[in-house]
Amino acid sequence: MEVLLDPLLSVVQILINVAIYIVLGQVVLSWLVHFKILEADNKYVLKAQEVFSIATSKVYAKIREKVPTVAGLDFSPAILVLALIFVQRFVSVALQKMIVG
Repeated sequence: MEVLLDPLLSVVQILINVAIYIVLGQVVLSWLVHFKILEADNKYVLKAQEVFSIATSKVYAKIREKVPTVAGLDFSPAILVLALIFVQRFVSVALQKMIVG
């Protein structure tokens, strides 16, 4: 059982890392557009925003159902990253316990 679970948990950790990088990339891109460092009508920016939106919109919608925006600030990316970090730590502890004993 341990032989199968160890690689599976490692893959889960990699997927969580990818998800965190997607959220952070989306946030940074939105800041760059907001502060006019990147043009909002640039075709590459539009495509990147579309890809990020496809990857995150459903999860953000679920979070927004529970936590509404406050003073125009959307906390769903931060909540998602914190939840992903929590799950990642949980998986890491599970891996360590499997390896140690």
